[in-house]
Amino acid sequence: MIVITGATGKLGKLVVQNVLTRVSPSQLAVSVRDSTKASHLADQGVRVAQATFDDPSSLREAFKGGEKLLLVSVDNFENAVKQHKTAIDVAKEVGIQTIFYTSHIGADLNSPFLACQHHAETEKYLSESGLQWYSLRNGFYNEGLPMMLNNPAESGAIYAPEDGPTSWTAHKDLAEATAILLTDESKIPKDRGNLVPLTAFDAVDFQGIAEALSQVLEKQ
Repeated sequence: MIVITGATGKLGKLVVQNVLTRVSPSQLAVSVRDSTKASHLADQGVRVAQATFDDPSSLREAFKGGEKLLLVSVDNFENAVKQHKTAIDVAKEVGIQTIFYTSHIGADLNSPFLACQHHAETEKYLSESGLQWYSLRNGFYNEGLPMMLNNPAESGAIYAPEDGPTSWTAHKDLAEATAILLTDESKIPKDRGNLVPLTAFDAVDFQGIAEALSQVLEKQ
């Protein structure tokens, strides 16, 4: 059985949709903070459990019987690492064999980006867990661009930090790739060890984004 956390989130719900095209609902379990938001999955035959990373007992119920766990990283800067460690500990306790963790291509203990530090700390904890694990190092999410750029379609301008090429990647592409890896481990690159990069082929800087937006919005 495959267990997916954050199954009603922006990325998690798309992973669930893709997994259900590859396995039967009875082979999937999801962990969500609000089970009412996953009633449509329960109706399909997916096992739905309401759980949080702050409540190990709820995670035990959500993870039981699972062989693989997709641990979707939380966006809680204050407690992210602690919550990830709790989930990993519970997974090991209940007999999960393999953990897939949604990390970031820039994961580094010395990164100036706090989230990347958290991803690196979680990867380190996974490496010490004794479990089989894979870190899915996702590119920056396309869906975060409008917020980061202060909605340039309305303002007509881009206000951005220091420029540089970035691998922007869509949730739908990441979800499809993640579902493939979860359901067919033969697709996992053998030359990458535990780290699996999932990014777009091309890295684009903000200048390139501005040029593309100018064409779309017909603003020069």
